[in-house]
Amino acid sequence: MKDDDLDLELDDEPVRTERRPAPAVTVKPAPAKPVAPAKSAAPAAAAERKGWRAGLGGSVARVRQFKWNLRSFLCLLAVLIVLVVLVENWVPTRFYALGLAFEMPRTVMFVVDLVIGAALMWLWMRRSANGPEEES
Repeated sequence: MKDDDLDLELDDEPVRTERRPAPAVTVKPAPAKPVAPAKSAAPAAAAERKGWRAGLGGSVARVRQFKWNLRSFLCLLAVLIVLVVLVENWVPTRFYALGLAFEMPRTVMFVVDLVIGAALMWLWMRRSANGPEEES
């Protein structure tokens, strides 16, 4: 499609609209509400948190209570090391399975192998949890 194919007719004159002044608005003061006697805040907060909001408030409170210690530092360091290793191994690799060849990044292959291994371990542990199989 070329510029010559477009038949656009543009008006050179700008569209003029008349500006009208905004209508005057008068604000009436709200009537004063009677003040109720003060109640304790704890029952009101407990009554307000119902259902999923109660769980959300609890999880937010746990996040606020997070403290840096050696364990949290080591977990964060381990996550960063794993991320760096995965990013550095983003080179394409040929993967042979079932007579087919796939090209995929090493990181994706690692994650696929991890998922397959976790599924096999879950099946193995599930079988042994049911107890020894009886032979007939």
